[in-house]
Amino acid sequence: KHGSQVAPPEDKPDKAETVDVDVVEVTNYQQKLLNAWSAADPDELQSRSGADRRSRQRLKVVGSFIENPINIAALCRCSEVFLAECLVIPSKKVMTKPEFIATSVSSQHWVPIEEVTAEGLP
Repeated sequence: KHGSQVAPPEDKPDKAETVDVDVVEVTNYQQKLLNAWSAADPDELQSRSGADRRSRQRLKVVGSFIENPINIAALCRCSEVFLAECLVIPSKKVMTKPEFIATSVSSQHWVPIEEVTAEGLP
């Protein structure tokens, strides 16, 4: 298809001229995908992922002195990636905060978490 568009020349901004342009039709090819995580059983997902075939490292990540929910969530993600034996945090209440939930991207479901305050550390 062809059409015309009016645009002023660069050297004479007050004068307009007609320019031929090609008009291209755009079709939307959006595809809807199903969320596999919502439909599957968490135990089944874990067995398929291969996480059950790898053993946890003898590593305990202690974050009892950390108060920022975003930093605790980052530790949680690292603990999951490195298959830490557990993550120790000052309070499990932090896991309900929106900042933690957004940053942890569900890693708290895949790593054991223990609650120990800074005063409770040896």
